[in-house]
Amino acid sequence: METNKHTKYLENKGELDISGNKLKRFIGKVLNIKNRILENLYIFDSPEITWENEQLNKLNTDLKQTFDLKDRYRLIHDRIEIIKENLELFKASSQHFQNEK
Repeated sequence: METNKHTKYLENKGELDISGNKLKRFIGKVLNIKNRILENLYIFDSPEITWENEQLNKLNTDLKQTFDLKDRYRLIHDRIEIIKENLELFKASSQHFQNEK
């Protein structure tokens, strides 16, 4: 992922290889990806039809367990949090490096 490239550069050089408009576009790109992922997380919700039908509710629960949906959701959530932390770091670092100049 592109984020890894920037964090590796920061680790090795002590500065970001992205700033200004490029950084803003990168942050916008990542936020749009995050939003698209969040828009599709509805698949983890139980359909309304399962709320009042015990058999469908059990089928829904069993399928979620079979496909490890809770674990997959948690993994997606954790990865989004890591991306969020990286973006916050990039933003703060960019501002800090600009202030040093």
